[in-house]
Amino acid sequence: MIIGGIDPGLKGGIAVQNEDGEVFAYSMPDTKADILALLRELFPAGSNAVVYCEKVGRPRPGSASGSVATFANHCGHLEMALLAIPIRHHYVSPTVWMKISAAGAPKGDGNKTKRKNFIKTRMQERFPGLKITHATSDALGILAYAIGDL
Repeated sequence: MIIGGIDPGLKGGIAVQNEDGEVFAYSMPDTKADILALLRELFPAGSNAVVYCEKVGRPRPGSASGSVATFANHCGHLEMALLAIPIRHHYVSPTVWMKISAAGAPKGDGNKTKRKNFIKTRMQERFPGLKITHATSDALGILAYAIGDL
């Protein structure tokens, strides 16, 4: 089975464990066409695959309306790409996947960098030898959750 994890942020990432158990992580592509192409490459038609995607919530107070609209459009593009492939997918909230994959991560106390560094460190421990960046660490955390959930 091919298993995927997606951090849907514009600076998020896509992680996948292939049928051989190898794990790969990619920064989120810049364009809609590139997102679709990467997802088609990672989850070929007819493959036994499932993707877990982070369920995004409401905008944070103080977020600029233009940024919120851009992010919402991006999330819609991701959802449409998953439907177009087609691929079975589930949504998981950050509090759920972090409880399993990044237990002990600092809460949303305004220190996003501290939380991101914690998750990156945990994923480096979980997937040694894999080049992990802030862009891919949450996707790998979601993938780790998905592997444990299946």
